[in-house]
Amino acid sequence: MRRKEKVYHKLKEVCYNRLSLDKLRNRLKIGFSAGDIADELGIARSNASRDLNSLHKEGEVIKITGKPVYFLDREFVEEVSGVMLEEEHLKFSSSKELFRNNIRHKGISKSKVKSEAKKASINSEVKSKVVSKDRLQPKFKVNLKNKPSSEKEDYILSNLIGNEGSLKTQVQQAQAAIIYPPNGLHTLILGPTGVGKTMFAELMHRFSIETERLTNDAPFVSFNCADYANNPQLLLSQLFGYAKGAFTGAKREKDGLIEKAEDGILFLDEIHRLPPEGQEMLFYLIDKGLYRKLGETEADRKINLLIIAATTESPESSLLRTFTRRIPMVIELPPLSERPLKERLRLIKIFFQEEAARMNATVKVTREVLRALLLYNCPGNIGQLKSDIQLCCARAFLDHLSGNEPVIKIGLDRLSSHVKEGILKIEDNRVELRNVLKYIGDKLIVNANSDLGEGKEHVSLVEGFDNIYETLERQMVELETKGIQQQEINRLLSADIDIFFKRFLNKFKDKETAKEEELEKIVDKEIIEVAKEMLVLAEGELDKELESRILFGLAMHLSATLERIEAGKEINNPHLDEIKANHKKEFIVANKMVDLLETKVVINVPRDEVGFIAMFLYSGLEEGEEQGKVGIVVITHGSAAATSMADVANTLLNADHAVGVDMPLERSPEEILEIVKGVVNDVEQGKGILLLVDMGSLITFGEILSKELKIPIRTVDLVSTPMVLEATRKAVFTEVTLDELAETVEDMSSFSGRLGVNKLGESETGQEEKVILAVCMTGQGSAIKLKKLITESIPLIKEKKIKVLTISINRLEKNKDYINQIMEEKDVLAIVGTFDPQVKEVPFISLQSLLARQGIKELQNLIKAKITVVNQENKEVNEIYDRIEDTFNHYLKFVNPRLVLTAIKDLISKLEISLNIKLDKEVKVGLIMHLGCTIERLIKGEEIEISEEELIEIDRIKEENKEEIKIIANKIRNIEDEFNIRFPLSELAYVMKIIKHN
Repeated sequence: MRRKEKVYHKLKEVCYNRLSLDKLRNRLKIGFSAGDIADELGIARSNASRDLNSLHKEGEVIKITGKPVYFLDREFVEEVSGVMLEEEHLKFSSSKELFRNNIRHKGISKSKVKSEAKKASINSEVKSKVVSKDRLQPKFKVNLKNKPSSEKEDYILSNLIGNEGSLKTQVQQAQAAIIYPPNGLHTLILGPTGVGKTMFAELMHRFSIETERLTNDAPFVSFNCADYANNPQLLLSQLFGYAKGAFTGAKREKDGLIEKAEDGILFLDEIHRLPPEGQEMLFYLIDKGLYRKLGETEADRKINLLIIAATTESPESSLLRTFTRRIPMVIELPPLSERPLKERLRLIKIFFQEEAARMNATVKVTREVLRALLLYNCPGNIGQLKSDIQLCCARAFLDHLSGNEPVIKIGLDRLSSHVKEGILKIEDNRVELRNVLKYIGDKLIVNANSDLGEGKEHVSLVEGFDNIYETLERQMVELETKGIQQQEINRLLSADIDIFFKRFLNKFKDKETAKEEELEKIVDKEIIEVAKEMLVLAEGELDKELESRILFGLAMHLSATLERIEAGKEINNPHLDEIKANHKKEFIVANKMVDLLETKVVINVPRDEVGFIAMFLYSGLEEGEEQGKVGIVVITHGSAAATSMADVANTLLNADHAVGVDMPLERSPEEILEIVKGVVNDVEQGKGILLLVDMGSLITFGEILSKELKIPIRTVDLVSTPMVLEATRKAVFTEVTLDELAETVEDMSSFSGRLGVNKLGESETGQEEKVILAVCMTGQGSAIKLKKLITESIPLIKEKKIKVLTISINRLEKNKDYINQIMEEKDVLAIVGTFDPQVKEVPFISLQSLLARQGIKELQNLIKAKITVVNQENKEVNEIYDRIEDTFNHYLKFVNPRLVLTAIKDLISKLEISLNIKLDKEVKVGLIMHLGCTIERLIKGEEIEISEEELIEIDRIKEENKEEIKIIANKIRNIEDEFNIRFPLSELAYVMKIIKHN
């Protein structure tokens, strides 16, 4: 360690050990002189003085002038005060001056802002030329330097990390946009997800109030253009409002968001999703300050507001160039990867500081963790960085709650795997890391009493989270009162933590929403536009908002209908009279929709078609609550079997439904019963619980818990992975009842695991033809398009020769048992289409879901779960075998490790067949390790030491398992011959003892 680093570490050490917030506040001169540090380190005072002054220039140390000069560690002062200091404000005449100004940034004087704004109004060049970040060179700059305390104000934008670094230009642009006369400049904010565009806009709003450009009650109205991108007319009516009679169903005048934002700020997120007609109306508003509601033809309305728009689009896109020609101020927020590591470290410190305050505990973060957080790939930018830090704190918080750790320590073991990958980049960034971390010792210490101060929640451009720590504490108390052991409590709470953060991190993943681009692949764009207009008409007439999925079904239906008409085929709706009687309102609206259709496509549409469209409207207005599912809980003896089977089912089905509870052999049934009780309460959704267990006392759990919890519970024993898979599939994708599901699984129980299983769900005795049913509102037109969509999207359908059968709703109405008849002869994997026939045993996937790709993925998973050769357990066992071989290579000296492992694996296979058992992975591992070491000892001629208690136990096992031990002796003979050894009877009995633990 170089001398300057030693000086810095010593100053940090004495500050933390000898000073406090009260001492800083109340003493005129406080800190440590160069002489103090020199004496501590045994170096010359001149050298210490030189290093401390150098550190002050670098922004690491606060300087208190006078005789002598005192120094304070900046990080220490920031932590105990809870405020971040700017590097230009690290020199004071006394510590009281430091606190008289609240250690805040020297604020922007309101009088100075007004003065600067006045100057700017005279400057016509600035007035006409401000266009973008690159071209913006304002002739004034908001003054951030020290002002007399009577003039000083603390402005929110000056609290941003990076406001003197990577965001310096952006902050200046924002300030310029707000104070520019007479009413500010409309602004466009660019940047990827998670950089803080929305928060930046909110800070601009707060800054405008702080500088008195807006009143304290000035509105900030936010609107996401993507929410209505598929319905342009609805989007425009939300934004601009509409006049009475603007369209059919507009029975009263409605104000738009623009009117609500008057004398304030309108924030338009995802502005690139605004339709062309909306762009023109917005540009008219920007250019003239005037607008009209939809349907108004008289005089324009005048309004005063500032528009801030945001987008993730590239600034080079042709779409954005249209906006930048009209919106004068463009602010581009950089992704986290483009910001300096020094700023990222400041963000990391603040996030840990926030968590320390939430947990009310001291947090120690290792240097390795800081390196990983500084370097890992963080596509979700600042939002994801904060989430990843909170996740590692939550994991460490469990040990703190259980009393194991008085101080919350954050080591590499607390980090998620994607964060740990940052360690791999250390070599490429070693120099920069050294500079950034040079004044941090082996750990970062964050105290619990830190107060981030007013406005500091915005310092990082990311919003806060729910406080998960209170939830964990409450759950900890509840579980402890139930007598559950600490290890199991930690396991359960760890699962809760992972779920919490998976939900948050989903915000940063690409959302699988139904996009018109997918629909355009199978339906002409003109038909899609007609369908949109028809739905706008319907929403106005019905005065209700239709589900977005209706657009996709209606567009495909119209495409098929028009093809039938052009081909001269008849359209017949046998239930037309019934639809007229039962759905009068929808039928009247559908009639008007068909009239509109005829004017758009210039073709005569049969009136029978009105009935089909009425059914689309009816299904789109239904608002039924989501039905609960039968809960699946798997319980087995051993340390990992149940959770492994549940994980296999969840993974193959892309679900999170089955829950595994493992029962280690050392745990009592009473303990496990308490754990299962909590799990059952958590997963019950109103339709009961199916317990899948292996044997023994676990079989009685269902009856006990059903009486105690008053929840319907069925139990099926002899559980296997195919049983868990089938139970989970039906529970998740169908409306099966608990009794129906239990009976289905019980039928599997009698032969599961005994028949040879080649492919998941297929026995050697033969298999039914597998099919997918495509159900459409009319005949074959839509169905053929749908069949083409799924067969082209999922090659596995052709590879496995799965047939896609098309069925019209007319066919189903004529023969309600038609699908059941198909199911008697064929294995129906799924039903897809625009209409759900409500078949309990078969999962239904909607057309909208298929177009969104989510349904394609779901269908693919169903097919794989049914017919693909997938054996996760074997894969895991092979991985374990590899690790065992590595262990044997290290410890076995007298035999070939691979030869030993192969011989033992062969023995286990023979024993499973001869004893008619299926050994758990844990038992197999124990048996392999024991036999491997035993073979080595027998070759070396070493005696196997057995205690008196074990002798008694072995004698009992020999007496009770004579036939089984004979089988073991017979099957182990190959190993004896291979290695020229003989297993004593006691050792064979010991093998039997291990097997009995299965």
